[in-house]
Amino acid sequence: MRPPIQPLPDHAGMSIDAHAPRELRLRPFRGSVVIAAGLLTSSQLRGRAWRRLFPDVYISADSEMNHLRWCEAAVIYAGGHDRATISGRSAAYLMGVDLLPLGDPPVILTVPSTSHCRSRDHLDIPGPSPRWTSIPPTAFS
Repeated sequence: MRPPIQPLPDHAGMSIDAHAPRELRLRPFRGSVVIAAGLLTSSQLRGRAWRRLFPDVYISADSEMNHLRWCEAAVIYAGGHDRATISGRSAAYLMGVDLLPLGDPPVILTVPSTSHCRSRDHLDIPGPSPRWTSIPPTAFS
């Protein structure tokens, strides 16, 4: 028989829900999915044990945030890897080339023009650029 799960303390003196799976304590997650699965309630997500990173994206309040965690959260916010691509300096960082400026730079994310995602704190979604317009092949004849 397993010993009972003990709550993990967070920085605010509160404790993270002892019944929350370990994955929720370490990585960003979509709040609506966790609520629908019955792992946490909306009241628990609004508590001090959880930190809201982007709309409907959370992580435990005691998780150390770094650029990798922000990248994970940004992709979750955008709807997954099939709907967003980490790009620019953020992509270089994930490939082992640290081109990030000092401080806490935003994640650079490329999404389709139909995406609901918009730039916000810790997230830069560059808009369309005239450099990237489609040129019909007949223009070169």
